[in-house]
Amino acid sequence: WRNIRLGMSRLGPWLVAACFVLYASQLYAIITWLPTFMIEERAMAAGTAAALTALVVAANGCFSFLAGWLLHREVPPWFLLAVSGVVMTFAALGAFSAGVPDFARYVFCLLLAGAGGAVASASFAVAPSLAPSPSQLGTINGILVQASSFGQFLGPPVMAAVVSAFGTWESALWLMVGASVLLAALALMVRHLTRAAEA
Repeated sequence: WRNIRLGMSRLGPWLVAACFVLYASQLYAIITWLPTFMIEERAMAAGTAAALTALVVAANGCFSFLAGWLLHREVPPWFLLAVSGVVMTFAALGAFSAGVPDFARYVFCLLLAGAGGAVASASFAVAPSLAPSPSQLGTINGILVQASSFGQFLGPPVMAAVVSAFGTWESALWLMVGASVLLAALALMVRHLTRAAEA
């Protein structure tokens, strides 16, 4: 219990967990939104919509592997978190803007999900530097796993509530952009904490 309490008493793991929540909520919101949007708004065949959504999920996995490669080359995890937040911000602007052509919106969805894949790799990579000692690493990793699950649970219904309240899919623009901006801001706070721990 002492290790659990000590692991949960630090700010750093909770900041990274919040990054994970913001990423996971956006990913699952967008892969829930995409097939519904393509079928209901664009009259696309269900099989085609499913295949295009699967590509978005695949992009997420590919970028996660790319992030692992970058981490092995000593790119700081906080930097990957921050860059992911910035890229996701611009991708959300493109994906949820009504004036953007459909093909470009889909490419932005690929970019949003892909950039988010780096968040997962970077979050687990930064965890050891935020643990008071190796004994608390299991607790911190557990917090991150639960954060991912919470984000998966939270994202789709929150997005659905916003769309239902305002009447259009594009009304979710500021929800997605706001989450990405907050992710980037939290990453900078993680940078401060990791540098303080190394000092």
